[in-house]
Amino acid sequence: MLKKIKDKTIIKINQNAENFKINKKFDVIICAGLLEFVKSPNKILRKLKTSSKKNCKLIILCPSENIFAKIYRLNHSKNGLQINLFNSIKIGNILNKSGWRIERQKKILFSIILLAKLKI
Repeated sequence: MLKKIKDKTIIKINQNAENFKINKKFDVIICAGLLEFVKSPNKILRKLKTSSKKNCKLIILCPSENIFAKIYRLNHSKNGLQINLFNSIKIGNILNKSGWRIERQKKILFSIILLAKLKI
């Protein structure tokens, strides 16, 4: 996916999400297709917090707990991958514990899209 991004102003990071290190702070962070695959979404969101400017916007796309996402999870389990599914309360609690607050959220098909900001 990163190779398809042609905009030179976008900083592309290809590192282990739980251990990445970068000496830069960001205004906007997009976290799509990640939280469902990690053991600790809370750890990832705390890590993103360390790379965020004070008014950073965090955009998250994660699968919700509905029939479409359960099919998505079943498909991954056939390939030996266990994935997390989220509902609004679960992702809200994870964000809150990791220092973020939800500004907006919307459910689409099998996903939840969220806009979060740092707690101040």
